[in-house]
Amino acid sequence: RLGSATPTTGLLWELQAITAVVIGGTALRGGVGRIWGTVVGAVILELVANIMVLSNFVSEFLVGAVQGAIIIIA
Repeated sequence: RLGSATPTTGLLWELQAITAVVIGGTALRGGVGRIWGTVVGAVILELVANIMVLSNFVSEFLVGAVQGAIIIIA
């Protein structure tokens, strides 16, 4: 059990990474980005996701859809 993984490990992590970079201020078409901006973007993204799940505002299964909406808005 300790040395195993499931096929769904890491599912939608790429969406979270892209969203954190966009929130951090890096343009999707290229440009200059800063590491601290990406770190702040990741913290904000997880904070928003945790607040939505803990307040029962959005189901935990729809957090990916909300992250996609954040990318479109940004």
